[in-house]
Amino acid sequence: MTSFKQQQLIHYTEYPGAEPAIVFVHGFTCDELDWVYQVKHFGIVGQRIITLDLPGHGKSMSCNSSTLTMKAMASEVVTMLHHLRVKSTIVVGHSMGTMIAAEIATQAPNMVIGIALIDGSRIAKGNPEEAVASSNARFEQMGFTRCVTDIFEPMFLPGSDEKEKKHIIDRACAQPECASIKILSSAIRWCAEDFDYKYSQLKVPVQVVQSTHRGEGNKRVPVTSDMHIEWHHELKTLGVDAEFDLVADCGHFTMLDKPEVVNTNIERLLERIEVEAAAEQYSSVSAQ
Repeated sequence: MTSFKQQQLIHYTEYPGAEPAIVFVHGFTCDELDWVYQVKHFGIVGQRIITLDLPGHGKSMSCNSSTLTMKAMASEVVTMLHHLRVKSTIVVGHSMGTMIAAEIATQAPNMVIGIALIDGSRIAKGNPEEAVASSNARFEQMGFTRCVTDIFEPMFLPGSDEKEKKHIIDRACAQPECASIKILSSAIRWCAEDFDYKYSQLKVPVQVVQSTHRGEGNKRVPVTSDMHIEWHHELKTLGVDAEFDLVADCGHFTMLDKPEVVNTNIERLLERIEVEAAAEQYSSVSAQ
């Protein structure tokens, strides 16, 4: 296992194993430790694993403000992957990390062979500046800590582990205020401006795991097995080659609350990639 910073911008931890490497990308105000159950599971089976702290998060706080956008964060991850000489990878993103996973896939199409989107969403449409202004006004009105707590509280179920919940909310509230607001503003702009184009450019299998969605007041509520999820419909309309798994009775941190579901979906993504590769090889041989 190796762990260090690349150019003092991005901290990562690498676990050696077979490719395709699995790269885990955390969400807003989170860090690489959210993937502990996935690291354990796929480490046992000998898969190469890379976890990381995005710029402005965890151990990657020493960063220029120019890196605190979805595109720039994805670019930092791509640079890291080239530095590690990764040949092929699947990218697993959670929440805001789903946006960065899509960015990484479009920035490195010859390297990324699949992505998994864990409880993502589309947080804005229409005029991006109006959406950003509304978000910033909320922080100004409520104060950073209260606003962050208000965002995170609905991510948990009544029966959620209280220690884990407290850790996640305390960690979020401890993040630098200016950097966090800038990052959230970038996520809003990405959803309003780039969502359609970036997802339409994906040419790889996508596995979508959904345990919550944005309900009244844009707050997270648990999904049901027959629920219509608008952003899933948008992915289908954009031609994304996606499979969808709705996970009931689960909070937003699906990989912690129901790790076996996330692990199974990552395994399913790997299977789909193998099947497609075999089919392409067969077609190539048949054409000769």
